Amino acid sequence: MKKLILLLTGTFLWIAVINAQTKSNSWLIDFGPAGNTNNCKPTESPDANGLYWNNFTGNNSGSQLQLIDTKGGNSNLGVQTLQSFVVNGGDLMGPTSTSKLGDLSVGTATMDFFFAQNNKPSLKITGLDPHLGYKFYLYGSRLSDETRITTYTLTGGNSASGDLQTSGKDLEGAGLNGNISKVYSSPMLFADQNGEILLEINNKTSAFGYLNALKLEAYTDAKIDIKSIELSGPLLPPLAGPRK
Repeated sequence: MKKLILLLTGTFLWIAVINAQTKSNSWLIDFGPAGNTNNCKPTESPDANGLYWNNFTGNNSGSQLQLIDTKGGNSNLGVQTLQSFVVNGGDLMGPTSTSKLGDLSVGTATMDFFFAQNNKPSLKITGLDPHLGYKFYLYGSRLSDETRITTYTLTGGNSASGDLQTSGKDLEGAGLNGNISKVYSSPMLFADQNGEILLEINNKTSAFGYLNALKLEAYTDAKIDIKSIELSGPLLPPLAGPRK
């Protein structure tokens, strides 16, 4: 049982518990510029683990792609860029050898990326089922000895935000300056009334923030039960009128 605490400003403190969930489906997305060079390769499907990927090269606003799931099946889900990202097709800038990222440990997915440069680019996942819960696993990395931290913000029916250090001198050991072992894992999220969840990328430390790859999981029975309510704001005034 995983506890969630939600604060409604100035009025109530809601203490809720998410019931046990069952994973029903998953999707993988490789972000990066178009091309098939040593630095920007699409991820082939199925990969070595038998999973199917989506290669999204649409960094400009309005670009979109219908998604297949990790079994290779068509789905109602799509990805659409809202605020444009920057891409770089130059020297190799992301790691190609990772082993601690689970399903995201694929060199062609980790080697390239979309990035923010003193701005807040964004995309949205569309076609989500309002009856399901969703978890995001976001990976970012850049081979640089400058400390760089990316903030990811997800907003749908509820929201979450978290940081990931993508770069830094000896971050993963002597001479290993790019993140090769960590992802940002979101709590359970739900789609908004349009069946969408927004993802915003922001550079927190340095001028750059990164998104190399994404894993999305869908869960059934991801309901929130309200267990108790406590007043946390100012005292409510007494009710007027006769009591019955």
